[in-house]
Amino acid sequence: MKNQWSGKLFLGLAYEYWKDLGFGQSEYRKPPMVIMHGSFWVIQNGSESLIVTAAHTLGTNWETPKKVDDNNIDGVHVILHKVSGSVLLGTLAYEPSKIGILKDNIDVAFLKPEDSRMLASYRPLELADSAPKNGEHVSVFGYPGTLHPQEIDAVITAVHEDGGFFVLNTGVGDGCSGGVVTNKAGKAYGVISNTDLARKQTTVLRILPRTLGSIEWKEPKAVLNRSFR
Repeated sequence: MKNQWSGKLFLGLAYEYWKDLGFGQSEYRKPPMVIMHGSFWVIQNGSESLIVTAAHTLGTNWETPKKVDDNNIDGVHVILHKVSGSVLLGTLAYEPSKIGILKDNIDVAFLKPEDSRMLASYRPLELADSAPKNGEHVSVFGYPGTLHPQEIDAVITAVHEDGGFFVLNTGVGDGCSGGVVTNKAGKAYGVISNTDLARKQTTVLRILPRTLGSIEWKEPKAVLNRSFR
């Protein structure tokens, strides 16, 4: 039975690097995998269901890390070799078969599951056919550091439709990144990209039907793994 709007996404990053030990010696290190999490939701695109999240929850648009395993990556004494990523979807840890990135490189990503049975637990959302408005009350669905999905009430304080985003009057936990914001009719306006708890603001990227026409589908390894040498 489809019983929830959003799911929890897990990202594991395994770093490999060289460290200068001095006296002409060096060591190749592989510290334990770092685990982070975000949120996802599902839309219906014709006869196909697609998973939606923020691209940064997959590590796709991160800059080269400046520190790994308490070591500063300076390119001389510590040299990053590669980063291997692994994404798991939902509590049963399904893997994606394809990852879709948008051509204009905004912080939105789409996934197709390896096993389509995982979609049975999620209710697909329709994309809103009207633009968000200042002062409008909306609902946020995601996992702000919680075991179970949360619904958070918010108000839109700024709309930048030409820029493809709008702003909410509340900050949400980092785990909500990739979650969905819906209008009162239950239709999706967009995906949570950034939150600022101190300033009580959250940025939401719009997803429109035409957005789905610019997806570039890639193999997970091509998106999640990066080599620096």
